[in-house]
Amino acid sequence: MGKVDNPIDTILQKKGFGIWPQDVVQVEQDDPLITALNIEYRFQQHLTINKLDGLIPLQNPDSKIDLFIEESKSLLALSSGLDPITKFILLINVGHFKFIQNQINDSIDILKAADLNFGSHANNYIQSLFYRKHFLLANSYHQLQDFTNEEKWLITGVNFFDKIPTLSNIESLKWLNLIYSKVLRLISTPTVSKLDKFFQNKNFIMSFIDYSIDQGIKYDPKELINFVTTRSNSLLSSTKFPKSDELNNYELEEFLSQVNDCKLIKPELSADLIEKGINKTYQSHILLRALTKNLLILGKKEESYHSFEVYVDYIERYYVQNNNSFNDILSILNTFKLMLSFRFRGNKSSDDLTLEEYDRYVSILNKFKKLLGNFYDDNGVLKIEQDFDLLDEDSLLLNVNNDKLRQFLSEIWYTLAISNIRLYKSSYSIFPKNESILKESIGFFKNSIYNDYKNDEIILQYVKFIATLRKIKESYSILKNFLTKQTIKNLTFFKSWHLLALIVSIEENKDESFKIINFLINEIDEFLELTQGESLSIELKNCFIQIKITHLSIIESLLGVEQSLDSLPELFALYNNLFKEPIVQESEKIESKSNQLHRTSTLAKIKSIRSHKEVKTTPAPAPPTIKISIEQAKLLQQIWLVTSTIYSKANLFEDAQQAVLEAEKSFKQTSETLTTLGLISIVDDPQLSLKSFEKALDIDRDYSLAIIGLSNLFLHQNSAQAKIFVNEKDSRAAIARVKILLELLTERFNSSMISEVWYLLSQIYEEYGDKKRFRDALWKSVDLEETRPIRDFRYV
Repeated sequence: MGKVDNPIDTILQKKGFGIWPQDVVQVEQDDPLITALNIEYRFQQHLTINKLDGLIPLQNPDSKIDLFIEESKSLLALSSGLDPITKFILLINVGHFKFIQNQINDSIDILKAADLNFGSHANNYIQSLFYRKHFLLANSYHQLQDFTNEEKWLITGVNFFDKIPTLSNIESLKWLNLIYSKVLRLISTPTVSKLDKFFQNKNFIMSFIDYSIDQGIKYDPKELINFVTTRSNSLLSSTKFPKSDELNNYELEEFLSQVNDCKLIKPELSADLIEKGINKTYQSHILLRALTKNLLILGKKEESYHSFEVYVDYIERYYVQNNNSFNDILSILNTFKLMLSFRFRGNKSSDDLTLEEYDRYVSILNKFKKLLGNFYDDNGVLKIEQDFDLLDEDSLLLNVNNDKLRQFLSEIWYTLAISNIRLYKSSYSIFPKNESILKESIGFFKNSIYNDYKNDEIILQYVKFIATLRKIKESYSILKNFLTKQTIKNLTFFKSWHLLALIVSIEENKDESFKIINFLINEIDEFLELTQGESLSIELKNCFIQIKITHLSIIESLLGVEQSLDSLPELFALYNNLFKEPIVQESEKIESKSNQLHRTSTLAKIKSIRSHKEVKTTPAPAPPTIKISIEQAKLLQQIWLVTSTIYSKANLFEDAQQAVLEAEKSFKQTSETLTTLGLISIVDDPQLSLKSFEKALDIDRDYSLAIIGLSNLFLHQNSAQAKIFVNEKDSRAAIARVKILLELLTERFNSSMISEVWYLLSQIYEEYGDKKRFRDALWKSVDLEETRPIRDFRYV
């Protein structure tokens, strides 16, 4: 639905979205329709406040609902002055009120009397009232155990309209799905052949199947595919390309879109049918949407983008040609959401983003923001401001009544937030310049959370984001409040407690963070014991490893590196437990080539997991190679790099270097492995250190730790390090180079939050005699250091 000039139609259009117009919420005119809708609004508010769903009769009458009945009857008494739409709305509402009050027979009589000669009932809200009427009648007869009439009204309900409600007709979808829920109970073990007899419009079969699959119902794939191909071929063969004065075959468009959404239909089959459908239609928005989604699922990134470009061109032309209005705005928003979600949501990284992609997705994001803003403005939807306190849930009631719409809007805002963060934290975004745009994500997150406070993942990601912005007090308060409601031991539970441990670790006294991390380690042990034999996701395994690494970091901070070294075997043991295979085979006789390893208690534990020691026995046959996923290989590499760092801090430099070799064997040589080697070698072998840092930057020119390492090498020279320069001029040129590299780091969000970057810059500015920039950089370094966690928040 687009913009409409008639104010009554505008109000009804908003109601079709599940939105309460302000004219209805705050009645300022003596209009029967507005008054009727206001009664419905107060009824819905009453249900919400009392946690009632309005679908089951009350055992005891509710005096408030009796009041709504009396008000409605008073309006109905003005029958001569009521237009048919107002009368229809009042009768449906009174029928619903009577049902809630357990006055079932009265409810049936009133609902049967409610009718409207409204043409094709194109208005979304009126259509939803018809679905609501049929559901309430079926439910009423069910209460009377009159199952024959219950079935009659269910069959009439699903066949009342010849078109499936669109996503923008979300209020109709709500009541249609409630009818589907009753049909599902009526048809035992539904099959396509059974549904074929139940539904007159065969497109509704696919709609019902899609709904019932979400409820856990299984279908015979062969029977379903046969139905899909037979009906598709029938529709395609009977459809001709439209003439200039003809519309597309909507039945064909709708069916192919439903097929594309069905989880049991392979995307390859859907793609073939959609392409055939596009050849039989003119500029079909529906099929272009379906094709874009299909190509995204198939992983055809470029093709999906080009399909999306054409789709956007179509809807923009439609907007201009149709009085600045869109057809099915929520489906349009959903398509934008899909485009951004497939690129930025989940575990997808923006590290591999190209400049072309950056420009492309910034353009998509900006259009997405504008479209969402238009939807909110056109429909008078209330929005959360950036300074809203999320802990004060009840201070503002949004005027969105439909739960499905709230969940939809929550997902839309969340996708905006995540995409905005990923784009404006990428290497192509200049942070100081785009800081305000990046911080728009705070408002996006708050709108997402307020629309769906039950979505734990969104709350976690918001807290993590504001923690990276160093809003420590706010992140701590929200997270503590959130964790009081967490009972299920899942990925979000472990990540949330891990994040809390990191936030608390900012305090100089690490006792509290130590308590939290020990609690988490115990929870992991208990969880693994309870889930023995179950398959855990790679995300959960990674989460457990990251928690253990944080545990080692806190142990080191509190008790010293030697205690961290003693605890290191626990990290390898956890890895082995999670992945159920040893890192290397154990050997009875393994000796260290390093005489520096003097802690025998640690050695005894580590010998069985270290593969870099010299084996002084007859070589055994090599074990069969175990193929592991890239995610697992990267995780194992990280474990070895942590091991190398701990060895290095314990002055076990040779073993630290060998651990780097193990890290490279686990996956491949990376900027991380080369930088770790460079840091280990920076004092005793500056030439190797220089070579390692340079090679790391060859792989990733923006790798901050390599630039920091290189800067330390150039700025803090001992006699050995001085030999890497030919002369003083060479040394100054090197410092000038790292100055530029460090300044570039301050223009990227992630690296601009590293205190060492600013501290090293302050030293360079001091040497250059630039007092102002020296002070600014030094204070920036101090500020960041004061809010620095034991490990970066990105490890959550």
